[in-house]
Amino acid sequence: MNAEVVVVGAGPAGAAAALTLADHGRSVVMIDQSQFPRDKPCGDALWSRAVKTLRELQIDGPLDSAAPIESTRVIRGFGGKPIERRFDRHSPKPLCIPRIELDENLVEAAIERGARFLLGRVENLKEQQGQVKAVVVRRADGTRIDVRAKAFVAADGVTSRMRRLLGLGHKTNAISAFAIRQYFRTELPVEPVFEVHMPVLSAGRWRSGYAWAFPVAERVINVGVGWASGVGTGFDKASLREGLNEFVGSFRVEASSRLGEIEGVDAPKGAPLAVHFSSDALSKSNVYFVGDAANLTDPLIGEGIAAALESGRMAGIEIERQIASGERHIPSIADVTRSFPRLGQDAGAVARNYCAFVENAGPGPSRSRGHPLLEDVLGAMMSGSDAVSRLHDSAVIRHLYEIDPTVGRLFAGLDDRAFEMFRTDLPLVTELLYRRFWSGTGPSAAATALIVESVLGGEVGSNSLAGALACELLPLVVGFLTQTDDEPTPGESNVGNGYAILIADFALTRWLANSLDAGPDETRRFAEAGRLLHEQAAAAHAAAWSLNRSDKEYFESAKLTSGATHAFAAGLGARRAGALNREKALTEFGRNYGVAMKIANDQLCLLDGDISTSRLPSDALRNGENTLLVIYALEEDPTLQKLVARATGEEISAEIVARIRRTSAAQRCVNASRSFVDAAIASIDGLDIEFVDRLSRFADTALVAAE
Repeated sequence: MNAEVVVVGAGPAGAAAALTLADHGRSVVMIDQSQFPRDKPCGDALWSRAVKTLRELQIDGPLDSAAPIESTRVIRGFGGKPIERRFDRHSPKPLCIPRIELDENLVEAAIERGARFLLGRVENLKEQQGQVKAVVVRRADGTRIDVRAKAFVAADGVTSRMRRLLGLGHKTNAISAFAIRQYFRTELPVEPVFEVHMPVLSAGRWRSGYAWAFPVAERVINVGVGWASGVGTGFDKASLREGLNEFVGSFRVEASSRLGEIEGVDAPKGAPLAVHFSSDALSKSNVYFVGDAANLTDPLIGEGIAAALESGRMAGIEIERQIASGERHIPSIADVTRSFPRLGQDAGAVARNYCAFVENAGPGPSRSRGHPLLEDVLGAMMSGSDAVSRLHDSAVIRHLYEIDPTVGRLFAGLDDRAFEMFRTDLPLVTELLYRRFWSGTGPSAAATALIVESVLGGEVGSNSLAGALACELLPLVVGFLTQTDDEPTPGESNVGNGYAILIADFALTRWLANSLDAGPDETRRFAEAGRLLHEQAAAAHAAAWSLNRSDKEYFESAKLTSGATHAFAAGLGARRAGALNREKALTEFGRNYGVAMKIANDQLCLLDGDISTSRLPSDALRNGENTLLVIYALEEDPTLQKLVARATGEEISAEIVARIRRTSAAQRCVNASRSFVDAAIASIDGLDIEFVDRLSRFADTALVAAE
């Protein structure tokens, strides 16, 4: 049998690859040892990202019949106070669909669009000159057949036979994880909530894992537990089943008022989780590994469908491009590694166990919400696979693409350099830095340096990118240092502070390397700018929770933090372009633009949250970040004083945001941002008309963000 592409495994990853290639008119054969429909152990959760990809693949049937999930609820520790995050900022909303239904729809769609399905098991490969030429398939009737192709997609799961046949195996030091689930019928209608319990209490001890209860129908829930194996965990299949039974017993009691009686409708089913990802094992020769075969399951929450769908589609797009161009098949892994950072790979156990001993101390400053950094990690878990940092996610970056023809090249280079710069053997560091880099309005300080140098006619090269990244790394270093807990308690504060300092130190080394690349003179300037920024950021951090702050105080602080960073970036761009006679005017331009961006970014985070860092509007309030928006709202609505003073819960925070929206505070912030944009433009009045026009349009990015 001949084809252009062979896909081994017809789950979500394989079906997505086959669909993508079939839509391009390619000859595709899908091989699977199971006849569909077939069931597979899974939590059945489809986060917003997975739903979006399914819509793009035009798999609408199962999505249209499923009820949307409204929120995620995490119950921390045994009988702990639940915390809940709504999905009202996501479109589309997450869903919960049984895998037996989802997988069948995907396979049927691939066949309808031209892919062929072969029932059988791959037993061997035929290779020639380092390329796989065919797979040997044993069919259901026992006969064998060679299936030849130009390229192959390995989507055959966590125990991938294709990986073993190619001699790749698994990392010997990997932490393995396992999960088990069972369906239950409930007496009362279920809530549209992804409910997670962390960690799991089993046999009198805390396990480094989690339990879940997800709604798959009006009166049916998917209940399961999962945890990692390893030294000291006491893991085996029997203990995992016992853990499920123990959790179900306590869940029956805890959820009886919400769900009534619950009754099992099938036998428990378990499976290993493909969590030990390594970017150097995504491909070999002309074979692409996707989904569980690429070990893309998120280690923090065990979710893998979004990664399966997207990696399958990426493989399909890459193979189509290479076949169409006639290029040799050397799979690209950059998009996969960038799209699926590995936050959970070395933070999962920390986050899950943190939930066991976090203190819910009641109203007050930082102690009311746990450790600042660890709460961010927990927030990422509650967002599933939806919190993804990407170049085009920022409205500001999209605006820059529209106003300047050079900006696309500049920011593609900046993104590539940033991603490579943040890569480390500690995936937590990589992901949190990369997320922060693209958070909010995006890397506007780096943008300032690059745009100024570009419009002045400078040759923007590698050293320019280094300087731009150094500008952006200064506030990143300071930001992580201010996430240490200055009221240490045993346990979580020590762990959280250790992580915060570790990440800040790594960012500091990256900042130093890039500042040196920018030139020795700039390194000295960077050092002085870093010292001043840290002093001012520390002062601003100390002023958190102040309810009598004036707008004048806010503006002065903004000038000394964001304003100073952007002023330095603009001056750097001028120096890089050799325009020393314009450095002073451009420095003032950057200072005012930086304040405008600070106003816009604060407003964006409070009213809409930030998907890149999984921060909700309530997080800013609970951190005591009483920004210009809050200052203006307090002037108009004095009753907000008491609410803001105790903004520790989701309901209170939601009420505060709703009340702020009813005031004119947001419009006043837009007006304030506009005034600083006008001041930025005025500071370069008298320079070349074309130059002023391009920088004026760049300055408008602050208004795009604010509005």
